[in-house]
Amino acid sequence: MSQVRAKLIKRKIKNVKSRRDVKRKRAQKSGKKVESLRLFKYLDVNGAKLTLQNRTFRHAKPSSFNDSEDLTSGGVFLSSDQALTNLSNAFIDILASNLNLVPTCVSPMREKVQEIQQAILSNPEIVDILKNDISQRSNYGDTKYFSDLISSHVRNINEFMQNYRVLCVTTSSSSENMWQRYAQDHKGIVLRIEPSLKKDSKFTFFRPVEYLAQRPPLYQSVEKFVFSSVFGDNTSRCKEMCEKIIFSKTLDWAGEDERRLAIPIINEAPWETLPY
Repeated sequence: MSQVRAKLIKRKIKNVKSRRDVKRKRAQKSGKKVESLRLFKYLDVNGAKLTLQNRTFRHAKPSSFNDSEDLTSGGVFLSSDQALTNLSNAFIDILASNLNLVPTCVSPMREKVQEIQQAILSNPEIVDILKNDISQRSNYGDTKYFSDLISSHVRNINEFMQNYRVLCVTTSSSSENMWQRYAQDHKGIVLRIEPSLKKDSKFTFFRPVEYLAQRPPLYQSVEKFVFSSVFGDNTSRCKEMCEKIIFSKTLDWAGEDERRLAIPIINEAPWETLPY
């Protein structure tokens, strides 16, 4: 009986640990605080002196990153050329499929959307006529118009991302590659960071980076772009886009197992260094 009981206790302990791991992973993905995790910061000689003397960590501006494409968008769509040809039809299709939703886009587009919704409600057969009408208009039919609009959108987002300051750490203290790249070829140091839940440490908000074959597009499809632009929640949309950009890198950097703490600048405060 004692052996059976011991096995049951071990199984319960294993299940508890497993549930904790699941909760930790879910919390990391959602940006919520997680239990203390050992993190490491590689520093060259000068960085080590400044960090230890001033008792601060440097939060880097995206434009200063080693990866020139880091914290930038790969584009609005995975294939912009194909998206441009489908945009006008997708616009009408999305409106026709959501006739009872209230548009959240700003004026004067909001009023135009409501007018089209009402027209389709009154006569569903008008959909093909509206598609043809839109494709004939110079603004909507000209792919260069949409191309310029998308380029402007990406440029504005990439400029906006420069308003973030990011502290990058890793879960490994024994990476030969990182010792060479970030710690001045073993001349620097590695600091261990143990976030404290009791002290409500900001370092409990580190989130893992996702490594992808290429920089992620802001939208997976034209339909999602149209729906989000016309009916989506603007605040949630901006947050989702920013997080997608901040917490993703290309596969070239996958070996670093990076965690990030991203802080938006408030009132133009110089957030380059923050006390630990």
